[in-house]
Amino acid sequence: MNPVFLRRAGTVALVLVFLTSCNLPGPYHPEPQCAVDELVPPVLIAPADGSLLPFIPAGLPGFAAVTFTWSYPEPGCYPYAFSVDISTDPGFADLSLGFGTLDHRETSRDWQLLPGACYYWRAKAYAPDSYGPPSPSWTFCIEGDATPTPLPASAVSRGETNCRLGPGPEYDVLTTLTAGETAPIQGQNADGTWLQVLSGAGACWVWVEAITVEGSPGDWSVLPEPPTPTPPAERTYTPEPESGCLVYNDRQELECVSPCPANALPGGACTP
Repeated sequence: MNPVFLRRAGTVALVLVFLTSCNLPGPYHPEPQCAVDELVPPVLIAPADGSLLPFIPAGLPGFAAVTFTWSYPEPGCYPYAFSVDISTDPGFADLSLGFGTLDHRETSRDWQLLPGACYYWRAKAYAPDSYGPPSPSWTFCIEGDATPTPLPASAVSRGETNCRLGPGPEYDVLTTLTAGETAPIQGQNADGTWLQVLSGAGACWVWVEAITVEGSPGDWSVLPEPPTPTPPAERTYTPEPESGCLVYNDRQELECVSPCPANALPGGACTP
């Protein structure tokens, strides 16, 4: 194709057409992808066979950071991707510790494994829909303690969740956790139906059915329950007595009568 005819499309189009028309290396014209029967074993680089790695803390608490590196011999074609098998078993019966790449350009990855253990690893090239022959397996060990540090448990609110001053609906609401909001768990009530969490507003209690637990659930401490709120005393109403008037009864004695009769003394208001 002659790039002169696309000058009006702009410089970007001109460059793309030029790269397409010329057999240049790069992302526009990579080497062809290997067929399955053309795949060869990758070459392992690190961790070296028989190596003892120092414990380097990883992002996940209690785990060690390990960098895996390999290469491909490039016999004129490239695989679609790679699979790195990692196992504590030399027969690779369990491959759950390994990983796969998104494409053939990734030939190194930082990974996380438990320390205080020895591992076997190998790499395989992949082309749809099968793997090529694996590389020879190498082994390495990581210094340190194999016991991982448990992640602190947190309550994750499933929706709008009231966080109360005590474990029960009779307690006042301190704050409301929004959907997806997390709060570290501090303890539980005696029967485990309410958990005390540390919210942004302070310590408060959430119903276990309103949250999910994230992290390492365990036997939380049973915390004392705050006193149950005392309901306000009922207010009684005593009506004001009606006013009356002083009158003479049959015995000519003054008596307070309500309502005031017609023969009441002037100015003689009283309370019966």
